[in-house]
Formats: sequence, structure tokens, C-alpha cells
Amino acid sequence: MNSTQPYRKNLEMMAGAGLSTNQVPGYTYYATAVLKPASMHFSMNGLLSTYSQTAIARISTTPLIWGGHYKQNLSGLSLTNPAMQCNVVPTSPGVITPCRFNPSGHPQGAAVPATGDGYFPTPFVAAPVASYTGGQIYVRGDTSAKFARVGANGATGINSQSDPFSAYTAQGAPSATHRCRISPSAPRYMSFFRPDLEGDYNYGADVPCTN
Repeated sequence: MNSTQPYRKNLEMMAGAGLSTNQVPGYTYYATAVLKPASMHFSMNGLLSTYSQTAIARISTTPLIWGGHYKQNLSGLSLTNPAMQCNVVPTSPGVITPCRFNPSGHPQGAAVPATGDGYFPTPFVAAPVASYTGGQIYVRGDTSAKFARVGANGATGINSQSDPFSAYTAQGAPSATHRCRISPSAPRYMSFFRPDLEGDYNYGADVPCTN
């Protein structure tokens, strides 16, 4: 989110109009702040972190920024969603292992768990994904924007090219996600957000990706 801020030049664009703004559990909010924390509805596709724009296979459809905080604003914070599993402990102070989307392996060589990415843990998944009249706003890799519907409350078996999630709770929160891998030994990444694929991404947590 910080890397794209110089092009937006303001934080107000990241707020979801008409949505409630919620404080993030575990963070300290001061009663008298020097500046009012920004309300952040939009989130970065973490699979694109440090990834070259020219390497995106479908730049006109791959999400760059979307309403990844679901039907709410977060106060003073924006989180990547999905976020890559970048959890390799530095071998020595100041030595950072690069973390970048890797179709055939983990973002970092020794990262765990088996999935290459994750999406919001509780309490964020408790919020409905649909923010406006049953849908979400996506800013794609070419900076074009589009509104698209997401699964209805209680929906299952949703096409992976039209929706980030494969199933929703009765309240409209995500309960399962599309993930695929390019080989049995490769980690899984959320199909909808992968920057390397062009075709039918398939269903399920352990299925091959198809170009």
C-alpha cells in the first residue's frame, strides 16, 4: 500500500464510503491523536508485492487493490489480502530473506506452512465480503477499476475466475477459498489473485492450475 501511495497522493481514496470504521484489535489508539487515523477499506493483493508489473500475465484482470478489508474500514491500518507467508527467520541481524511470489515454490525458500499465502484471520473474516449491493470494487494491474459481484450469503461452488472465494457463510463471510498449485510439490496460492495464470484456475485446495 505504501508503494502505491505516491501515485494516489491522498489517503481518502482508500476509504469505503458509507462503511463503518473499526479499530483493529491489539493496537493502541490514543484519545488525542496528532492526526486522525485514516479510514482504510482497500487492500493490496499481497501476491504482487515486489512483483514486476510487466510479469503479470493478465494485467487487465489481475487485482492490484480491492476491498480486502471487506464491509468495513480499518482505522489507521491497511493489510495485504491475501498475504504471502514471509516467515523465514533471518540468519543474522539485518539479513532479510527476499519474499516474492514464486509459482514453483514458496515466497521464501524455507517458508511454512504448505500454502504459499493466507487471507485474513479472525476477526476480519467475520465481516461480509460484499461491500456494495452484493459486490466489490477491484483496481486491476493496469489501474482500471471495475465493480464485480461476489458470492451471495451461503453460496458454494463459485467459479474461481469470478470470485476470490469458493464458499461463504450465511452472514456473507468467506469460509473457503480457491487455491491451486502448478505441480504436486509446489505451494498453493489463491487462484483469483495469482499474477501468472491466464485460464481456468479450477476449484479446491489441492488441484492443479490450468493455463
